[in-house]
Amino acid sequence: MEQQYTLIIGGLIIPLFLLTMKEIFTWLKDKNLQTTDNKIHKMKDDIESVKNKMERLDYKLDGIYNMNKTMFEWHDKSDEDGVKIWYVRRSLEEALQENVKAINILAKNSEVQTRLLEDMVRQNKEISKDQMILSKLLERLIDKQ
Repeated sequence: MEQQYTLIIGGLIIPLFLLTMKEIFTWLKDKNLQTTDNKIHKMKDDIESVKNKMERLDYKLDGIYNMNKTMFEWHDKSDEDGVKIWYVRRSLEEALQENVKAINILAKNSEVQTRLLEDMVRQNKEISKDQMILSKLLERLIDKQ
């Protein structure tokens, strides 16, 4: 009889155990699907966020590209001599041109002064020669008297 009770208890417990396990696995499966759905939803949100950030970054990069292009165009302009305009201020260029004119005037004045000094030296030499000749003539005159 003990065996019969064991079989009856075993016959009742095993199906109850199996039903309980089935319910547990069904609950876990549903929970796992919910978790997976939540993960997929979160991943979609994250991807959307990254997409938005990439679009903003693309917009900013376009702005930087345009600023860079504009700056390049500014720096790429040259004057008639091929000098980049960006690097030479107009007032500095004009001041340098005025300095060149002033130096040319000084050079011409220096040439004139040099010619005058050369003429003065030549005249002094002639005067010295004339004085020597006069001096010799005076000596002769004095000697004859």
